[in-house]
Amino acid sequence: MDQSEKLLMGIEHILSVASDLVDEVARLKSVEEECKILKEKVFLNQFTVAEQQVFELALDGYSG
Repeated sequence: MDQSEKLLMGIEHILSVASDLVDEVARLKSVEEECKILKEKVFLNQFTVAEQQVFELALDGYSG
């Protein structure tokens, strides 16, 4: 195997690893979003249904 073949194999390996990393970053972003949603649900579950509705209205910008 000559140097150019080794170089091409190395480049292919690096591109494969980079692709795996991109996939992993996407997966972690998805997990992070799921955690955020669960955290919000846990936070809201400490309130009664009526309190949750008021809180959601406040978040939507209602003040009256």
